[in-house]
Amino acid sequence: MNTYYCKCGRVVNKNTNADNTGNRDVENCAGCPYLMPWGENEYINGRGFQLKVKGYECRMSRSLEYASRFSGNVSDKCVCAVISLDYDFLEQISDWIRQNYPNGELSGFFSREYVRSTDFSSNGRYRYPICCAPNKAGVAAKAALLEHFFNSDGSRKDIIPDEEEKKIKHLIESEKQAAQGVAAKSEQTTDAPEKAPVPTACLCTSCTCSGCKPECFGHCQGCGDPTTECNAYQTEGEKFLPEEPVTLDKAIDLPEPPDQLPPGDALATMTEALPAFDYSGLDAETATHLQNLARRALESKQRYYLDMMEIVYEAHQELVPPWDKRSNQYSESTFRAWCASIGVSKTAAYRLLQVQALMDNSTPEEQETLEKLPAKAIYEIARPSTPAEAVAAAKSGDITSLKEYKELMEQLKAEQAAREAAEQKAQDAQAREEEARATAHQYLVEKEDFQAQRNAMIDRETDWAKRVADAQAAQRNAEQDRDAARDMLEKAKRRANHLVQERDDALEHLDAVNSEMDELRARPIEVAVAEPDPAEIERLAEEKAEHIAAQRTALLEAQMDELARKNLENSRREWSIASSDYDMIVFAAQTIENAWLQAAPAWQRMEQNVRDTLYGNLERAICGIQQALETRRGMREAVEEAPKEGKAAPAPCA
Repeated sequence: MNTYYCKCGRVVNKNTNADNTGNRDVENCAGCPYLMPWGENEYINGRGFQLKVKGYECRMSRSLEYASRFSGNVSDKCVCAVISLDYDFLEQISDWIRQNYPNGELSGFFSREYVRSTDFSSNGRYRYPICCAPNKAGVAAKAALLEHFFNSDGSRKDIIPDEEEKKIKHLIESEKQAAQGVAAKSEQTTDAPEKAPVPTACLCTSCTCSGCKPECFGHCQGCGDPTTECNAYQTEGEKFLPEEPVTLDKAIDLPEPPDQLPPGDALATMTEALPAFDYSGLDAETATHLQNLARRALESKQRYYLDMMEIVYEAHQELVPPWDKRSNQYSESTFRAWCASIGVSKTAAYRLLQVQALMDNSTPEEQETLEKLPAKAIYEIARPSTPAEAVAAAKSGDITSLKEYKELMEQLKAEQAAREAAEQKAQDAQAREEEARATAHQYLVEKEDFQAQRNAMIDRETDWAKRVADAQAAQRNAEQDRDAARDMLEKAKRRANHLVQERDDALEHLDAVNSEMDELRARPIEVAVAEPDPAEIERLAEEKAEHIAAQRTALLEAQMDELARKNLENSRREWSIASSDYDMIVFAAQTIENAWLQAAPAWQRMEQNVRDTLYGNLERAICGIQQALETRRGMREAVEEAPKEGKAAPAPCA
């Protein structure tokens, strides 16, 4: 159970989840201006479907507000709305729009006679939609409407919310009291004889004006209730008088009006050619009357599918609401079953809903233009798949028949086909361009890869040449060091020989000294001196000789040790150089082999003319290496053979 509020503030609990629902317990609500009729729609000959009123209900809402407000954005071209329960205020806005914007900058008609139950959708208040022209003038008119009637926050200018609530409630109570007073007075006079009203002349059949004002409705009593029978009233104060006979295309599966159309499709006869009627044999008054009746008949046919559209739409709104009623009875299948009960097929029902959606998305002027279209044309235009250009043409009046619609569709299809062909051609050209770019890019990538490989090969060759040059320089340095070591060895040998010679000379000198000493000993002493001790002399001579020999020997041994050390260092250096040279030669051989293994695939991929160009480079490099090897081999053989033959060894090749 949920709580709902009537317009008078009455609280009612009802087992439903709808935002708005009806309350038919209105025993004490007679006269309330917000009561809505309910009942069944039935077809009346020549007038279409009319609501057969069974009673009245109050539309309740889960929340209730009384303050009028402006809803929408004044800076865009979209539809805005006035939300209010004050019918006088809404009529005031409607009149202001009609007086200030006769050219359609703003459009929106309000009449309390056309209020629908589904329009009380904003917290119990009525929603009055207003459309603006899709241009700057329409946006400015919407801003002027807001400035004239509302504050900047959308609230009403001329009355505060509390006063407006009091006004609405006072109106409801006063109307209810007036209605109850009239009912009581009627009960008191039931026994009095009722005087028949004097009917006034009906103007519906003779009026030829293009529009009717509300004050004219009181003059239609001669044809019955103006709210149900007067054609001008039914068309919202607008009498449509086509300049030529109006025909409707054949609709699909619509029910036939009882006792009016032949069996089959209800709108089938509207596509049949109408025979011409000769009015020449009639008097002017009769001819005029019959011509007006013919217009009414054609207008009734034209209105038939529009009436069916409204009926099916309202049934769909009731049975398939935008909220969850948590009941299987409120579903699309229930809606289709109800349509079948009145003779409307599923296809026809959803076609009519498409037409209603088209009308809802149109301005009042566009709706007026669309209503003049044949049924078949409006059905085709209302399809969701219809291009926006065709819909705009129909709304603007550029399409007036199904033939024109088909011609426009053929034109649009041809333009679409041409556009698609142009797009496909552009796509093909773009694809070819992209393919060419991809090929060029691939060529550039391969070229860059080849250049990178070539640069890497050049770098390796440069590095190899540098290493060869370094090896040759190291070899030359080693040879120089070896020659220097040999020179030093020769010098050391010569020095050793010199030292040996000096030692021999010293020994000879010692022998000479000894000989002299012996000779001196043998001579007679001419002076009286003490004779030296021979043993002492011999000892001193031996000591001096040993001292000189020890010095010479130590010096010679030091020179020999230094020579041996230098020879050992030179041998080690020569061994290191020889080992390094060996490793360098092995590395060079491996480098040459690896370089060729890496270059061989590239050599195989190259064109023959490129191979011919590079062949000379490879041949020169290989021949240079081979020539160097043969030159060294020849020098070695010459060096080995020279001592045998007594020839000088050849000089090494530069």
